[in-house]
Order: sequence, then C-alpha cells, then structure tokens
Amino acid sequence: MEIRNNCGNTSGGGNLYLYHRGCCHNDRKNSQDYLSPLQMAIESSFCKNPAENEVIARELSDLAAKYNSARTKEVKWDNEDYLPAIDSILETNPDYISYRAKFNERVKAKSLRTPLRVLDLFSGIGSAAVVLKKLKLPIHTIVHVEHDPVAQYVCQYNHKDDGMNHVYVDTFEEVYGDDLKVLNLIVKHGPFDLVLAGAPCQNYSQVNAYRNKDKENAQYLPQVGSLIRMMDQLQEEHTEKKEKILFLSENVVFQRSESIWPFYGRDEHGLCPVQLDAKDFSPIARNRFYWTNVSSSSYFLHLMLHHHLCIVLSNIIYASFEDSSQGY
Repeated sequence: MEIRNNCGNTSGGGNLYLYHRGCCHNDRKNSQDYLSPLQMAIESSFCKNPAENEVIARELSDLAAKYNSARTKEVKWDNEDYLPAIDSILETNPDYISYRAKFNERVKAKSLRTPLRVLDLFSGIGSAAVVLKKLKLPIHTIVHVEHDPVAQYVCQYNHKDDGMNHVYVDTFEEVYGDDLKVLNLIVKHGPFDLVLAGAPCQNYSQVNAYRNKDKENAQYLPQVGSLIRMMDQLQEEHTEKKEKILFLSENVVFQRSESIWPFYGRDEHGLCPVQLDAKDFSPIARNRFYWTNVSSSSYFLHLMLHHHLCIVLSNIIYASFEDSSQGY
C-alpha cells in the first residue's frame, strides 16, 4: 500500500496510509480520490483551453462558496428549529405586557399627538430623524448625541431647514451620569417623549473574535436603559409630564443577552428584545435586537420596523466612523 501522508505527524508509528483530517495538505491537492463529490465535479469540468479553464474555475469556485454557505445556514436553521419563537418570548414577558397595556391606553387617550421631543443617542448621520419624518410624526425637537464630527456634519446637512429644532451634543457622557446632568438636559430641551439609541456593538458582535462585554464602550447599551429610567423619574418629579418615555434601543444579536434585560425593564426579569432581520423588509440581511416599550401591534412600531432599511443603510455607511479615537 502506498504511503501517502507526509505531514510529519507519524514519527511514533501512527497512521501512515490514510490522510489526517487537519494536515497532509500537500498530498491532498494531488490526490483525486480524496476530493469531495463537489470538488470532483469542479475538477472534471476543466477543459484544455487555459483561458476557458480560468473562467470556469472562477464560476465553479463561486458556486462552491454559495453551496458551503447554504449548508452552513441549513445546519443553523436545523439547530434553531426547537428554540422558542422570539415573538412568543416577547408576548409573555411581564415587563413587555405592562408596557404594552400602558402604551395602548395612551393611544386610546390620544396623548401621543403633541409635537414630540426626541433624544437620539449615537445618532450617526441622522437616519432615525429620516424615519420619523417618513412616518410624518409631529416633531418639535431632536437632540442628536454623536461623537464623530464627520457623521454629525452629515446629519446637520441632511436635516437643515426642515422646520424642526435640532440640537447637537458631542458625547454621551454630556447627557449621562449624575441627576444634575440628566435634569439639565430635560430642563433645556425636554421633557422628552421618545428615546432612540444605537449603542456601539463591537464588543457584542459575534464576528469580533476579541469582543469583551467588560470593555468601556460595551457599557453604553445598558447605560442607555439606565438613562431612560433616570429621565422617567426626573421628568415625573420636576415636570408636568407623567407618562413614561417611549424608547427603541438597537444592537446586534448576541448570546446571553439576558444580562441586559433588567436595564430596560421594571422588575427582576427585565425586558427582552424584539429580534428582527432586515432581509424581511429589504434585500439586506442584518439581524438585530430591539428593546422597546412600544406595543408590537401598534401602527407606530409597525411603521418604524418597516422603515428599518433606513437604519440598516445608515449603519453600513456609518461603519467607517465606528473605530474613531474616542473608542465608541
């Protein structure tokens, strides 16, 4: 029998006649009987003309990549088949049930029709404002909190002369911290009706091999929830507005998200997120978590989610700004 493997991993005897799974690369590429059926189909499709071979190789390589990607997705779907549906988790969440009841009461009382004062955290180039305009919601003031000067400049250009009051704040730390900071924000530009947020996601993203939820910029996601709670309390104590702030906070889908739930909820369980993928609304696959106290059956949230593509596109454009020196 021919000795095929030359990986150097058989010094103690071992397997001399069969390929090892993780090595023996030099012999693998020269051995026809090692190829998978798909690879054999690729090899047998080559013709004698080198120019045509190059084109065929490129096309078949693309086909193989798509096949492997499809298989990976199938395995993922198979693994997720028996997991609880995200809408089922949401609809049975105690905090969400409470939020939904209060929101529906406000809808019936028509207490949502006054011009809104909006706090837009990590606003980027201002896509949230685009969505609000498309929804034709009455807006009095939008406070944009964004550290990147280029993104902030684009936001200012996109929303100039639109009849709304736009306020620009350079850092999240200027509006978050002690009660005095938050109260100063409310007195100057509030009381607020709606908070939108897209906190930095690098240290939650599954594609980041070095993600670390203990890093500084990973704290923005829970801090947004804490800020909303502080604003609710201070507005109730110092203003005539008694309704709770509506909010929508977005981030990537990540494992063990339960650690974030209490920051957006009112009891020990916390509020679970809505999970949505942009592929259900657009040609782009972009799976995201949304923490919100707006009823999922409401017209407002229905439209917000169907304008999800606006946020998706802005996230893609804004990605080049996310690694700036301030570490957001």
